[in-house]
Amino acid sequence: MSKTTVIRKAVSDGITAQRFEAKYLISEPLALAVRDFIAPYVLRDPNLVSGDHYLLTSQYFDGEGLPLYHSSVNGEKNRKKLRIREYGVNRPESVFFETKRRSGQIVFKDRFRLAESDSAAFLSGEDGGVLSMPDEDRAAALKFLDLRDALRATPRILVRYAREPYMSALDEPVRITFDRHLCCSPSREYTEDVWNWKREWYTPNLNGVILEVKFTNAFPSWVRRLVSRFELEKTSICKYVYCVDALAQNGIFVKNSSLRAAGRHS
Repeated sequence: MSKTTVIRKAVSDGITAQRFEAKYLISEPLALAVRDFIAPYVLRDPNLVSGDHYLLTSQYFDGEGLPLYHSSVNGEKNRKKLRIREYGVNRPESVFFETKRRSGQIVFKDRFRLAESDSAAFLSGEDGGVLSMPDEDRAAALKFLDLRDALRATPRILVRYAREPYMSALDEPVRITFDRHLCCSPSREYTEDVWNWKREWYTPNLNGVILEVKFTNAFPSWVRRLVSRFELEKTSICKYVYCVDALAQNGIFVKNSSLRAAGRHS
């Protein structure tokens, strides 16, 4: 199934506006060829501190019976995701709380940044700081809490992958990323140790590199040439779904309120 997504981001860290997103699953040799092709048109993402990638880890929330998982599996017109995300470090200073809502081809993504040391208090309701947040942060925080409470959602799973990011060197808002080494681990609570790397990780049955192209309004001409040159075909890839399935294939079920495992344990 082909999918082009429009994204509206209400965030406090400067990421803006309405965007389209196209995803492709490609081989590693093809990923290297695509990287060579885009080299004259892109710069390394300024958020990349060193090397050619960073690790991105998300803790996904879902309700009893995994309604958010099933809405994606069933391709429902209106579906949502709820997650906390950190970028590349074992003990992050801050994390992002994200609510992603899809209606048809339009996706609204709201997120806000919070100090990691304040995150557990925010989730427990012990922190009274929501009302003192800047307007955009407060709106995103309330959307996160409203969806969590409506679904009685709790943490279910950690999803991790390595992202190689680029941004257009031209005067156009285009971002291209290559996601590799997707893996997951059951995670049923948010604690100070949730981002700890010392856990067992499971690999979904997804062979290849996930290429994502994010842009505004229409493909620039060089991106159209990229798609044509390599005969890229858009696809629908939900990392959360792949990861829930991977755990189930290893006898680990995240559907119920208590984690049940058969066979291998994490």
